[in-house]
Amino acid sequence: SPQGLAIAAWAYASSGTEAPQLYAALSSSAVVRLHHFQPQGLANLVWGLATAGHEEPALFAAVAAEAKGRLHGFQGQGLANTAWAFAKAGCADEALFEALAAEVPRRLDELSSQELANMGWAFATSGVSAPELFAALGDTALPRLASFKPQEVANLVWAFATAGVAHPLLIEAAAREAVRRMPEFSQQGLANLA
Repeated sequence: SPQGLAIAAWAYASSGTEAPQLYAALSSSAVVRLHHFQPQGLANLVWGLATAGHEEPALFAAVAAEAKGRLHGFQGQGLANTAWAFAKAGCADEALFEALAAEVPRRLDELSSQELANMGWAFATSGVSAPELFAALGDTALPRLASFKPQEVANLVWAFATAGVAHPLLIEAAAREAVRRMPEFSQQGLANLA
């Protein structure tokens, strides 16, 4: 079943199990059934494959085509995980990312701090321009920044810098958080803030 395929991809990837033949079989079984997948199943499938390092361009292209018209049915976590998976797999479908850029700003309150940071990372990594999304990400993250983990703060600042989008209030608040919680930041996290 589609749910079984998505759960298998998610579970095996979550366990860190290296199973390239299994991921290939899951991909080939899933690609012909994508229209039967629930939105959460689509998100779990691509997240699992990307996490496992199984970049299957044909499957990712088919999921992008299926998902872009159904994003309204995704939960916030599913939106973030889908964006992250496509960027991680190097399969950033421009039409999907444009659809995400239109859908996500309406739903940012549904995203956790990690999901906000991952969404920024995914867009910055994909290279798809989305200044309005970044403005909304920054505005949503700003009042919640004190609750972000240091890595999430660093990743979000990195995403803004990489995407070339300015949000001075967010950057100033992130610098204050770094000073306030300096011992909690990794060297790489501090470098991302520079």
